[in-house]
Amino acid sequence: MKRPVILFIFTVMIFSYIFAGCAQTADDGAVGTETQDIAADAETEEQVLVLNLPDEHYGGYDFRIMTKGDFDVHWKSRDIYAEDITGDALNDAVYERNLWLSEEYGVQITDIGVSDPYGTGSKSVLAGADDYDLISVHVASHTASYETNNLLIDLHEIPYIDLSKPYYDQNSVESLSVINKLYVVTGDMITMDNDATWVVLFNKSITDDLNFEAQYGTDFYGLVNDLKWTHYIFYETVRAAAADINGDGKMDETDQWGLLSEGFNAYALLVGSGITSFSKDADDYPYVSLYSDTAYEILDKAITLMRDNTVTMYVSDWTSKFTDVWTDCMDKTFSDGRALYNFAGL
Repeated sequence: MKRPVILFIFTVMIFSYIFAGCAQTADDGAVGTETQDIAADAETEEQVLVLNLPDEHYGGYDFRIMTKGDFDVHWKSRDIYAEDITGDALNDAVYERNLWLSEEYGVQITDIGVSDPYGTGSKSVLAGADDYDLISVHVASHTASYETNNLLIDLHEIPYIDLSKPYYDQNSVESLSVINKLYVVTGDMITMDNDATWVVLFNKSITDDLNFEAQYGTDFYGLVNDLKWTHYIFYETVRAAAADINGDGKMDETDQWGLLSEGFNAYALLVGSGITSFSKDADDYPYVSLYSDTAYEILDKAITLMRDNTVTMYVSDWTSKFTDVWTDCMDKTFSDGRALYNFAGL
Protein backbone atom coordinates (compact mmCIF):
# COMPACT_ATOMS: atom_id res chain seq x y z
CA MET A 1 0.00 0.00 0.00
CA LYS A 2 1.30 3.41 -0.92
CA ARG A 3 1.77 5.60 2.14
CA PRO A 4 2.10 9.36 1.91
CA VAL A 5 4.88 11.17 3.66
CA ILE A 6 3.43 11.78 7.10
CA LEU A 7 5.79 13.27 9.62
CA PHE A 8 5.92 15.17 12.84
CA ILE A 9 8.83 17.46 12.05
CA PHE A 10 9.41 20.97 13.21
CA THR A 11 12.49 22.96 12.25
CA VAL A 12 13.51 26.32 10.94
CA MET A 13 13.84 25.12 7.31
CA ILE A 14 11.66 22.05 7.44
CA PHE A 15 9.66 22.47 4.28
CA SER A 16 12.60 22.42 1.91
CA TYR A 17 14.12 19.53 3.85
CA ILE A 18 11.08 17.32 3.65
CA PHE A 19 10.27 17.97 0.05
CA ALA A 20 13.89 17.46 -0.96
CA GLY A 21 13.70 14.09 0.71
CA CYS A 22 10.53 12.81 -0.97
CA ALA A 23 10.24 14.60 -4.31
CA GLN A 24 10.66 12.85 -7.65
CA THR A 25 13.68 14.44 -9.29
CA ALA A 26 15.80 13.70 -12.33
CA ASP A 27 18.45 12.20 -10.08
CA ASP A 28 16.74 10.75 -7.03
CA GLY A 29 18.82 11.06 -3.91
CA ALA A 30 21.56 13.13 -5.50
CA VAL A 31 22.85 15.91 -3.32
CA GLY A 32 22.63 19.29 -5.03
CA THR A 33 25.40 21.83 -5.32
CA GLU A 34 23.64 24.78 -3.74
CA THR A 35 24.61 25.51 -0.18
CA GLN A 36 22.82 28.03 1.98
CA ASP A 37 24.80 29.69 4.75
CA ILE A 38 22.99 31.25 7.67
CA ALA A 39 25.13 33.32 10.01
CA ALA A 40 24.05 33.74 13.62
CA ASP A 41 25.95 36.52 15.37
CA ALA A 42 26.68 36.10 19.05
CA GLU A 43 28.50 38.39 21.47
CA THR A 44 31.69 36.36 21.44
CA GLU A 45 31.69 34.41 18.20
CA GLU A 46 29.88 33.87 14.93
CA GLN A 47 28.23 30.52 14.31
CA VAL A 48 27.73 29.53 10.70
CA LEU A 49 25.11 26.89 9.89
CA VAL A 50 25.60 25.19 6.56
CA LEU A 51 22.44 23.75 5.03
CA ASN A 52 23.28 21.12 2.44
CA LEU A 53 20.13 21.39 0.34
CA PRO A 54 19.50 20.31 -3.26
CA ASP A 55 19.67 22.79 -6.10
CA GLU A 56 16.06 22.14 -7.11
CA HIS A 57 12.90 24.08 -7.92
CA TYR A 58 9.59 22.27 -7.45
CA GLY A 59 7.32 24.30 -9.70
CA GLY A 60 4.85 25.55 -7.09
CA TYR A 61 4.36 22.22 -5.32
CA ASP A 62 1.60 22.48 -2.71
CA PHE A 63 3.18 21.31 0.54
CA ARG A 64 0.23 20.40 2.76
CA ILE A 65 0.58 20.52 6.53
CA MET A 66 -2.12 19.21 8.84
CA THR A 67 -2.49 21.39 11.96
CA LYS A 68 -5.06 21.84 14.71
CA GLY A 69 -6.13 25.06 12.99
CA ASP A 70 -8.56 27.30 14.86
CA PHE A 71 -10.59 24.61 16.57
CA ASP A 72 -9.35 25.51 20.06
CA VAL A 73 -9.97 29.12 21.01
CA HIS A 74 -6.83 29.25 23.17
CA TRP A 75 -4.43 27.15 21.08
CA LYS A 76 -4.41 28.18 17.44
CA SER A 77 -1.89 27.23 14.77
CA ARG A 78 0.12 30.41 14.12
CA ASP A 79 3.57 29.15 13.16
CA ILE A 80 2.84 27.33 9.89
CA TYR A 81 1.06 29.81 7.63
CA ALA A 82 0.36 33.55 7.46
CA GLU A 83 -1.97 35.13 4.92
CA ASP A 84 -0.19 38.50 4.71
CA ILE A 85 1.98 41.02 6.53
CA THR A 86 0.12 42.42 9.54
CA GLY A 87 2.79 43.99 11.75
CA ASP A 88 2.67 41.12 14.24
CA ALA A 89 6.22 39.82 14.67
CA LEU A 90 5.39 36.11 14.56
CA ASN A 91 2.89 36.41 11.74
CA ASP A 92 5.31 38.42 9.61
CA ALA A 93 8.22 36.03 10.27
CA VAL A 94 6.08 33.09 9.14
CA TYR A 95 4.95 35.00 6.04
CA GLU A 96 8.52 35.98 5.08
CA ARG A 97 9.78 32.42 5.62
CA ASN A 98 7.08 30.91 3.42
CA LEU A 99 7.65 33.58 0.77
CA TRP A 100 11.37 32.72 0.70
CA LEU A 101 10.56 29.01 0.32
CA SER A 102 8.22 29.82 -2.55
CA GLU A 103 10.75 31.95 -4.38
CA GLU A 104 13.81 29.81 -3.64
CA TYR A 105 12.37 26.32 -4.04
CA GLY A 106 8.95 26.73 -5.66
CA VAL A 107 7.11 25.26 -2.68
CA GLN A 108 3.73 26.66 -1.60
CA ILE A 109 2.72 26.08 2.03
CA THR A 110 -0.88 25.12 2.83
CA ASP A 111 -2.18 24.89 6.41
CA ILE A 112 -5.03 22.35 6.70
CA GLY A 113 -6.68 22.62 10.10
CA VAL A 114 -8.49 19.54 11.45
CA SER A 115 -10.30 18.92 14.72
CA ASP A 116 -9.31 15.24 14.97
CA PRO A 117 -5.59 14.98 14.07
CA TYR A 118 -5.20 11.25 14.62
CA GLY A 119 -8.51 10.12 13.15
CA THR A 120 -8.16 12.29 10.05
CA GLY A 121 -4.52 11.48 9.43
CA SER A 122 -4.70 7.76 10.11
CA LYS A 123 -7.66 7.30 7.75
CA SER A 124 -5.74 9.13 5.03
CA VAL A 125 -2.63 6.98 5.41
CA LEU A 126 -4.47 3.67 5.68
CA ALA A 127 -6.51 4.52 2.59
CA GLY A 128 -3.31 5.17 0.65
CA ALA A 129 -4.44 8.74 -0.03
CA ASP A 130 -2.05 11.58 -0.69
CA ASP A 131 -3.62 14.29 1.50
CA TYR A 132 -0.77 15.57 3.66
CA ASP A 133 3.00 15.93 3.53
CA LEU A 134 3.52 16.73 7.20
CA ILE A 135 1.53 16.75 10.42
CA SER A 136 2.02 19.37 13.12
CA VAL A 137 -0.08 18.54 16.16
CA HIS A 138 0.27 19.16 19.86
CA VAL A 139 -1.12 16.21 21.79
CA ALA A 140 1.33 13.48 22.81
CA SER A 141 -1.37 10.81 22.59
CA HIS A 142 -1.79 11.58 18.89
CA THR A 143 1.90 11.07 18.16
CA ALA A 144 1.97 7.82 20.13
CA SER A 145 -1.02 6.48 18.20
CA TYR A 146 0.65 7.26 14.89
CA GLU A 147 3.87 5.56 15.98
CA THR A 148 2.35 2.40 17.41
CA ASN A 149 0.24 1.92 14.27
CA ASN A 150 3.26 2.23 11.98
CA LEU A 151 2.00 5.33 10.18
CA LEU A 152 5.18 7.41 10.32
CA ILE A 153 8.53 7.58 8.55
CA ASP A 154 11.78 7.44 10.51
CA LEU A 155 13.27 10.92 10.17
CA HIS A 156 16.75 9.42 9.98
CA GLU A 157 15.79 8.02 6.58
CA ILE A 158 14.83 11.37 5.02
CA PRO A 159 17.59 12.91 2.85
CA TYR A 160 18.84 16.40 3.76
CA ILE A 161 17.51 16.28 7.31
CA ASP A 162 20.42 16.71 9.73
CA LEU A 163 18.99 16.14 13.19
CA SER A 164 22.23 17.28 14.82
CA LYS A 165 21.60 20.88 13.76
CA PRO A 166 20.87 23.28 16.65
CA TYR A 167 17.53 24.38 15.21
CA TYR A 168 16.22 20.95 16.16
CA ASP A 169 15.52 20.66 19.88
CA GLN A 170 18.27 18.22 20.83
CA ASN A 171 16.43 17.15 23.97
CA SER A 172 13.54 16.01 21.78
CA VAL A 173 15.92 14.24 19.38
CA GLU A 174 17.37 12.27 22.29
CA SER A 175 14.27 11.62 24.37
CA LEU A 176 11.71 10.90 21.65
CA SER A 177 13.63 8.23 19.78
CA VAL A 178 12.47 4.62 20.06
CA ILE A 179 14.95 1.82 19.37
CA ASN A 180 17.13 4.38 17.56
CA LYS A 181 14.30 5.49 15.28
CA LEU A 182 12.86 8.99 15.44
CA TYR A 183 9.35 9.75 14.27
CA VAL A 184 8.62 13.02 16.03
CA VAL A 185 10.73 16.05 16.85
CA THR A 186 10.39 19.71 17.65
CA GLY A 187 12.55 22.75 17.15
CA ASP A 188 12.80 26.41 16.20
CA MET A 189 10.09 26.42 13.55
CA ILE A 190 7.35 25.65 16.05
CA THR A 191 6.44 28.26 18.66
CA MET A 192 3.46 26.52 20.26
CA ASP A 193 5.76 24.29 22.32
CA ASN A 194 7.28 27.43 23.82
CA ASP A 195 3.83 28.87 24.47
CA ALA A 196 2.96 25.61 26.23
CA THR A 197 5.92 25.69 28.62
CA TRP A 198 4.16 25.09 31.94
CA VAL A 199 4.80 27.34 34.94
CA VAL A 200 3.28 28.16 38.30
CA LEU A 201 2.45 31.84 38.75
CA PHE A 202 1.88 33.34 42.19
CA ASN A 203 0.30 36.53 43.50
CA LYS A 204 2.81 38.65 45.43
CA SER A 205 0.14 40.71 47.17
CA ILE A 206 -1.37 37.62 48.76
CA THR A 207 2.03 36.37 49.93
CA ASP A 208 2.60 39.78 51.55
CA ASP A 209 -0.86 39.89 53.14
CA LEU A 210 -0.37 36.44 54.66
CA ASN A 211 3.21 37.29 55.71
CA PHE A 212 4.71 34.13 54.26
CA GLU A 213 8.18 35.70 54.24
CA ALA A 214 8.20 35.91 58.02
CA GLN A 215 6.85 32.39 58.31
CA TYR A 216 9.53 30.83 56.10
CA GLY A 217 12.39 33.24 56.74
CA THR A 218 12.55 34.38 53.11
CA ASP A 219 10.29 35.08 50.15
CA PHE A 220 9.30 32.48 47.56
CA TYR A 221 12.27 33.39 45.36
CA GLY A 222 14.60 32.81 48.27
CA LEU A 223 13.07 29.41 48.98
CA VAL A 224 13.64 28.41 45.34
CA ASN A 225 17.17 29.79 45.18
CA ASP A 226 18.09 28.07 48.47
CA LEU A 227 16.62 24.77 47.20
CA LYS A 228 14.03 24.82 49.99
CA TRP A 229 10.92 25.05 47.84
CA THR A 230 8.96 21.83 48.43
CA HIS A 231 5.58 20.28 47.73
CA TYR A 232 4.84 20.62 51.44
CA ILE A 233 5.26 24.41 51.36
CA PHE A 234 3.26 24.63 48.14
CA TYR A 235 0.32 22.67 49.59
CA GLU A 236 0.52 24.48 52.94
CA THR A 237 0.36 27.91 51.34
CA VAL A 238 -2.49 26.86 49.01
CA ARG A 239 -4.62 26.00 52.03
CA ALA A 240 -3.59 29.11 53.94
CA ALA A 241 -4.53 31.46 51.07
CA ALA A 242 -8.09 30.25 50.43
CA ALA A 243 -10.71 32.54 51.98
CA ASP A 244 -14.50 32.93 51.91
CA ILE A 245 -14.38 36.66 51.13
CA ASN A 246 -18.13 37.25 50.83
CA GLY A 247 -18.84 35.29 54.01
CA ASP A 248 -21.65 33.17 52.59
CA GLY A 249 -20.19 29.93 53.92
CA LYS A 250 -19.24 28.51 50.53
CA MET A 251 -16.53 29.06 47.95
CA ASP A 252 -17.55 30.64 44.65
CA GLU A 253 -16.02 32.73 41.86
CA THR A 254 -16.05 35.88 44.01
CA ASP A 255 -13.91 34.36 46.79
CA GLN A 256 -10.14 33.99 47.16
CA TRP A 257 -8.63 30.66 46.13
CA GLY A 258 -5.35 29.03 46.97
CA LEU A 259 -4.98 27.37 43.57
CA LEU A 260 -6.44 27.47 40.04
CA SER A 261 -6.02 24.10 38.37
CA GLU A 262 -7.04 21.34 35.95
CA GLY A 263 -6.36 17.60 35.79
CA PHE A 264 -3.19 17.90 33.73
CA ASN A 265 -1.47 19.75 36.57
CA ALA A 266 -1.13 16.62 38.68
CA TYR A 267 1.22 15.36 35.96
CA ALA A 268 2.94 18.75 35.85
CA LEU A 269 3.69 18.50 39.56
CA LEU A 270 5.04 15.00 39.02
CA VAL A 271 7.34 16.02 36.16
CA GLY A 272 8.38 19.13 38.08
CA SER A 273 9.68 16.77 40.75
CA GLY A 274 12.07 15.15 38.28
CA ILE A 275 9.99 12.01 37.69
CA THR A 276 9.26 10.83 34.15
CA SER A 277 6.66 8.33 32.99
CA PHE A 278 9.13 6.54 30.70
CA SER A 279 12.87 6.03 30.53
CA LYS A 280 15.05 4.17 28.06
CA ASP A 281 17.68 1.49 28.44
CA ALA A 282 21.10 1.32 26.80
CA ASP A 283 19.56 -0.04 23.58
CA ASP A 284 17.03 2.83 23.38
CA TYR A 285 14.12 0.61 24.37
CA PRO A 286 11.53 2.54 26.40
CA TYR A 287 10.19 1.22 29.69
CA VAL A 288 7.74 2.55 32.26
CA SER A 289 9.63 4.30 35.06
CA LEU A 290 6.64 5.75 36.88
CA TYR A 291 6.26 3.06 39.53
CA SER A 292 7.81 4.34 42.76
CA ASP A 293 6.66 5.30 46.22
CA THR A 294 7.67 8.90 45.53
CA ALA A 295 5.57 9.09 42.36
CA TYR A 296 2.56 7.59 44.11
CA GLU A 297 2.88 10.01 47.00
CA ILE A 298 3.19 13.06 44.73
CA LEU A 299 0.19 12.09 42.61
CA ASP A 300 -1.92 11.22 45.65
CA LYS A 301 -1.26 14.52 47.38
CA ALA A 302 -1.57 16.54 44.15
CA ILE A 303 -4.92 15.02 43.19
CA THR A 304 -6.25 15.32 46.73
CA LEU A 305 -5.34 19.02 46.81
CA MET A 306 -6.73 19.79 43.38
CA ARG A 307 -10.07 18.11 44.10
CA ASP A 308 -10.48 19.93 47.41
CA ASN A 309 -13.08 22.48 46.35
CA THR A 310 -12.61 24.49 49.54
CA VAL A 311 -9.15 25.65 48.42
CA THR A 312 -8.82 24.84 44.69
CA MET A 313 -10.86 26.31 41.85
CA TYR A 314 -10.89 23.25 39.56
CA VAL A 315 -11.82 24.15 36.01
CA SER A 316 -14.27 21.34 35.27
CA ASP A 317 -16.40 22.39 38.26
CA TRP A 318 -17.07 25.74 36.57
CA THR A 319 -17.29 24.89 32.88
CA SER A 320 -21.08 24.82 32.72
CA LYS A 321 -21.39 28.28 34.27
CA PHE A 322 -19.26 30.17 31.71
CA THR A 323 -19.14 30.36 27.92
CA ASP A 324 -15.32 30.48 28.06
CA VAL A 325 -14.37 29.17 31.47
CA TRP A 326 -10.69 30.08 31.10
CA THR A 327 -11.10 33.68 30.01
CA ASP A 328 -14.25 34.52 31.97
CA CYS A 329 -13.51 32.62 35.17
CA MET A 330 -10.09 31.08 35.74
CA ASP A 331 -7.84 33.75 34.20
CA LYS A 332 -10.09 36.53 35.51
CA THR A 333 -9.88 35.18 39.05
CA PHE A 334 -6.10 35.34 38.92
CA SER A 335 -5.86 38.72 37.18
CA ASP A 336 -8.33 40.14 39.71
CA GLY A 337 -5.96 39.08 42.51
CA ARG A 338 -8.16 36.40 44.03
CA ALA A 339 -5.88 33.35 43.72
CA LEU A 340 -2.45 32.65 45.16
CA TYR A 341 -1.30 30.19 42.48
CA ASN A 342 -2.17 29.66 38.84
CA PHE A 343 -0.79 26.94 36.57
CA ALA A 344 -0.39 28.40 33.08
CA GLY A 345 1.37 28.07 29.76
CA LEU A 346 3.73 30.93 29.00
